[in-house]
Amino acid sequence: MSDICVFRDDAKNCIVLKDGEKLFTFTPEQWAVICMAANSDMENRLYALKHGETLRLERERTWAANRGEVGNQNG
Repeated sequence: MSDICVFRDDAKNCIVLKDGEKLFTFTPEQWAVICMAANSDMENRLYALKHGETLRLERERTWAANRGEVGNQNG
């Protein structure tokens, strides 16, 4: 995997992303949009992770309660 680095080129007023030998340049406005999209994606991933964990815990509690009921019926 190649190294990726990002830096600001003040002389050209742009953001430069270097991926191995490839260079990509972005205006500050373009970079702002890229950052907003990345933030939104991260928020969505965190929400899905949190929601998934909440559902898992709820499911475990339900299963434990159901196992307790079954145990009491057989006892």
